[in-house]
Amino acid sequence: MTPRENFAKNIRFLRETMGLSREDVSVDLDISRQRYAQWELGNGTPGYNTLSAVARYFNQTIDRLLNTDIKKAIE
Repeated sequence: MTPRENFAKNIRFLRETMGLSREDVSVDLDISRQRYAQWELGNGTPGYNTLSAVARYFNQTIDRLLNTDIKKAIE
């Protein structure tokens, strides 16, 4: 899987695990819901500063978000 695919899969999994909506996450990260939804769909990734904020929000490292299938890793 590519880093973009991992990122998309991971942020969706983490968001759903936390019981949050896309709106919840986008408000907390101060980005548009549409932009966040595009990331979950694999249509782009954020720049470094926003990527760092996303990693902190989900209590993950950038490396883990981009290079690991988190769902498989915790099963």
